[in-house]
Amino acid sequence: GGKVDILYALEKIRTPFWNGVMSAVTQLGGEVIFIVAAVVVFWCVSKWEGYYLMTIAFCGTVLNQFLKLICRVPRPWVRDPNFTIVESARAEATGYSFPSGHTQNAIGLFGGMARWGGRRWVRLGLTALALIIAFSRMYLGVHTPADVGVSLVLAAALVLGLYPLMRRAQEKPRYMGYVLAAMLVVSGTFVVFVEAYGFSADMDAENLASGIGNVGASVRPGFDGLCFAPGDPAALAGAVRAMSAMQFDCTAIASATRRRFSAEENYKTLLKLYGRRAAEEVS
Repeated sequence: GGKVDILYALEKIRTPFWNGVMSAVTQLGGEVIFIVAAVVVFWCVSKWEGYYLMTIAFCGTVLNQFLKLICRVPRPWVRDPNFTIVESARAEATGYSFPSGHTQNAIGLFGGMARWGGRRWVRLGLTALALIIAFSRMYLGVHTPADVGVSLVLAAALVLGLYPLMRRAQEKPRYMGYVLAAMLVVSGTFVVFVEAYGFSADMDAENLASGIGNVGASVRPGFDGLCFAPGDPAALAGAVRAMSAMQFDCTAIASATRRRFSAEENYKTLLKLYGRRAAEEVS
């Protein structure tokens, strides 16, 4: 169909030089890049922008992997054995194809940074970079236009939809508690979905494991980096390591939750922390 025709057209214009360029550019859409960038922004630029980016990353990853497991669309070269991809991109092109995770990350990270603020030329540059990363997924042959297009729309919706919510939380810090509570509910819902949903017999075990692992990589930093570690460099570093390791262990997460804080203690700590920061900003 038309989607594959576009990929074949891009296949014909590939060159070794542009293969290398696109292979490098596409790395900027990885999960680890997103989390590391969000942590750097949190510590060096703006705490609230860091929270904003982390929330986009969390929601985007859960939504993306949920759709992958529900739709179960094979990669382009699996659907069409005659189609070839840039081989350097194959190793990281794991899991199902629809929707594109790298596109989701690129729009979420660079689009989120552009939406938060900055000079006009910086915002335009960040937006352009996000779109180039999205294009690289098709150029490399690992995603169809539908994979990329749907992810772009979903990520843009998160960027625009979460922005006023996080600005509101910046003005009234107690709202951040509601955001964190919602994140816990979302992660718990996904765990229940994975455990209870009756996946069909054609479900590929490797792709299922990839989907669970990718969401786990977002769920764990959501606990460690946002709930339990604001202001704690060691714990935030641990969140980045958890993302890099792509680990998902419900028992370990629950154990860490009980060991560090009760729900009430965590909520009170967050309110005190955000209230103090808000007072410092006003003064």
